Amino acid sequence: MTSIGTPEIRRFIADRQSEERDDDGKITKRAAKPVEINRELAALRRAFNLAVQAGRLINRPHFPMLKERNTRRGFLDGDQ
Repeated sequence: MTSIGTPEIRRFIADRQSEERDDDGKITKRAAKPVEINRELAALRRAFNLAVQAGRLINRPHFPMLKERNTRRGFLDGDQ
């Protein structure tokens, strides 16, 4: 954990956002959605917080979170 810093976290985010294709154009690795990446970062951030609380680490890196667009559509009104 001591070797993980904010630059490594930013590289992780960039890697998860990338999509890879083979020579035929078929997707071999899909890009993760921001909400999925944020949940993974939240779990990692929690592990760092627990390590700091236990005295195993002195501090934790900054975890940049992605903007999520989870606006809801298709609300029903009273008549429906």
